[in-house]
This record gives sequence, structure tokens and C-alpha cells, in this order.
Amino acid sequence: MLHYAITDPKYYTSNQKTLQETLKKVLLQKRVDIVSLRDKKTDKYVELAKSFLSIQSEYPLTKFILHTVYQLALNLGAFGVHLPSSSLDKIGDAKSKGLWVIASTHSLEE
Repeated sequence: MLHYAITDPKYYTSNQKTLQETLKKVLLQKRVDIVSLRDKKTDKYVELAKSFLSIQSEYPLTKFILHTVYQLALNLGAFGVHLPSSSLDKIGDAKSKGLWVIASTHSLEE
């Protein structure tokens, strides 16, 4: 079983430094195989993503992924992307570019 953590701005905040500090505490205390940066509230997601990914080399056993925008994940060197159900048509393209993909679905049809 994989342990998957998804950041929430209520706990991690949208502040780059606080996000890093909180995430480091979690990664030291818990086994986390995959961690995803999910913050739908910030208007500075790119900067937050850069800060999030800047610590990934400190945790080689944890895969860092971004949420929604696979091109950003690719450009910033993330391991993969978590695609929402509205982006299921992007799975093939993201995988063909070497990204590991998780997708959310909410029905059998999806």
C-alpha cells in the first residue's frame, strides 16, 4: 500500500516558507510515498510549486507531484501530476512525456 499525502492550504498554508516547514515536519514524522501540492486558492501556484519541489532532493523516497497542470509539473521537474476529472483527456499526453499520473474520477463513466 502506498501512503499518499495531499497538501491543504488550511494546514500547510499558501506561504512558501510555511509550506516547506510544515511539509518537512510531516515527512520526518510519517511515511509518505507520494505527496501532492494541491492549493486551489492561491494565485501564486507557480511560486508555491517551485518552493514545494525545491525540497524533493532531501526526501529521495518520496515522490513529489503537482495538481492539475501537467505542463508545469514537467517544466519544474516534478515526478508526476494529479489530474482532476475535468482533465482525463490529458492522461495520455502527460504519461507520454514521462510523468507519473494519478487521476480523480467521480463516476463509473469517468
